[in-house]
Amino acid sequence: MLTSDRARGSRVPRPWLDGRATPPSPSAGVRRRGVLVRLAVGVAVAALTGTGLVLSMAHPRPLDDPDLAQQRAGMLDVVGPRSIAAAVTAHLPAFGARTVVFFVRTAQLAPLEQALDSRAGSQLQAAAAVVIVMSPDPGASSGPATIGAVPVQLDPAGRLAVAYRMRRPRDGGAPVGYAVVGRDRTVRYRTEDPDVAAGLVEVRTMVDAVP
Repeated sequence: MLTSDRARGSRVPRPWLDGRATPPSPSAGVRRRGVLVRLAVGVAVAALTGTGLVLSMAHPRPLDDPDLAQQRAGMLDVVGPRSIAAAVTAHLPAFGARTVVFFVRTAQLAPLEQALDSRAGSQLQAAAAVVIVMSPDPGASSGPATIGAVPVQLDPAGRLAVAYRMRRPRDGGAPVGYAVVGRDRTVRYRTEDPDVAAGLVEVRTMVDAVP
């Protein structure tokens, strides 16, 4: 009759108990899961951005990036090196929190306001702080200070757009897109995106990719 090692009283080899090796680290499994999550995020972003990029390449628009390979690239740190995010308000971006900085013109403000009031907008605001930088129409001297709970900062001279190294669209005007700032307050992602109000799910995906 066959007997197990335990039944025979033999010791099952555990080399880490003899000081000859270290036991498997629980953190190794956590790291592997983290890698898999980031890989899944990358695949999701590629799927989200691929269709839009193909359509834009076929019919480039005035607010698209002149180099469409730079638009909605879907990978962190791919469009320019990391840089410390300039302050948009007295409190944002802040260390320890992820932040999305939207760059819009006057015409894009209302659609973005509606989008932020949607379920996707609420989910985005639960995942990151949100602030809007608006380039007002020529001659406009004021704008809303907030939309809902989201601060709006006017940038008529484009100072903040330059500080965030946002690229100018094909028409040469103010950028229309967004930047994602990590908890270390470095800019991890930036892109032109004239359809950003309709793409908050994609923005949330990029936020989730930032540690």
